[in-house]
Amino acid sequence: MKKIKYYLKNIAGWSTIRKIVVFESDDWGSERVQSIRHYNDLLRKKIITDENDYNKYDALETSEDLASLGSVLSKYSDRNGNSPVFNMYYITSNPDYEKIIENNYETYEDKLFTERLRELGDHESYFKCLNKYLESKVFSLAYHGREHLCVKPFFRLMKSGSHSIKKSIDNSFHSIDHPSLPNKATCFRPSLFFSNIDEIPFIKDMLLDGIKKFKDIFKQNPISFCPPNGISCSEFDDLLFKNGIKAIVTQKIRYEPDGRNNFKKSYRLLNKKKHKIYLFRNCGFEPMHTKMNVEFCINQIEAAFVMKKPAIISTHRLNYNGSINPEYRRKGLAHLERLLSEVTKKWKNVEFVSTAELVKIMSSK
Repeated sequence: MKKIKYYLKNIAGWSTIRKIVVFESDDWGSERVQSIRHYNDLLRKKIITDENDYNKYDALETSEDLASLGSVLSKYSDRNGNSPVFNMYYITSNPDYEKIIENNYETYEDKLFTERLRELGDHESYFKCLNKYLESKVFSLAYHGREHLCVKPFFRLMKSGSHSIKKSIDNSFHSIDHPSLPNKATCFRPSLFFSNIDEIPFIKDMLLDGIKKFKDIFKQNPISFCPPNGISCSEFDDLLFKNGIKAIVTQKIRYEPDGRNNFKKSYRLLNKKKHKIYLFRNCGFEPMHTKMNVEFCINQIEAAFVMKKPAIISTHRLNYNGSINPEYRRKGLAHLERLLSEVTKKWKNVEFVSTAELVKIMSSK
């Protein structure tokens, strides 16, 4: 029954007879937890009780993480001699906890992930490695947002004197659950969530500021955007399209904020809408923290190809992050190697392309 669903979800949308595989990877540049010491402190102080892998291992990636991932991708090639491309969706900033505390919790401040790299002494090595794999075209850059945090609800609770929020800030952490949040806004993760319509102008400014920061950091314009946790709305889509974004990742059934601290459903069954391109991720590969393992992903790729769809694989940075535990990264990359080996053996005519290349292909038809 589950396999039937893999086929059904590929009925609508843009089609191609080409065996195209795209890897899309979220959360690069974000810093959920700073270190294992911080994680243990959060548990001990009961700021978090959920011992999930994101809370434990999802720290800012290192140059070693980039080098290890790039090395694995470079081992494999498609029918055209091209290696798999990881489209890395970047968050440009994280909360600046020190400044927030200095300002007595009265104002919110953000810190560029590049500044954090400098603090960790990894900035030069990081960008040397990143540029190496951008040039060899196994990495490609995309926009995920300014923060992975719905700032306004978080800031409002912070100013109101919420003990749990202040306690999390004091421990350099923000992804805590709160009873005021609806289920799909859990842990303040979806940065485009708004609890009332008065927050919309701030989010628009934040989106544009993030694009500016992206351009300043990477010296290029972002082509595609994926909203954190998949939460967004048409008003934000329009803003992004008007400011240079060519494609937006979405679901065919998307949950949009309703302005009353809840959500409503919207439907997008077609990839193109008045020259606006929407990308549907139809495959999942999260081997380190879910049941979305190699077999699961292969079955979804096969369904996509049978239904004449590109296989767009969602795979989070967490799976390849060894900044806290190198063994975690090693295991994640071993799963990735097995997936790439099976894909290249099973489909001799597979084509690995970047998201930007896929957008060009879709735009030409």
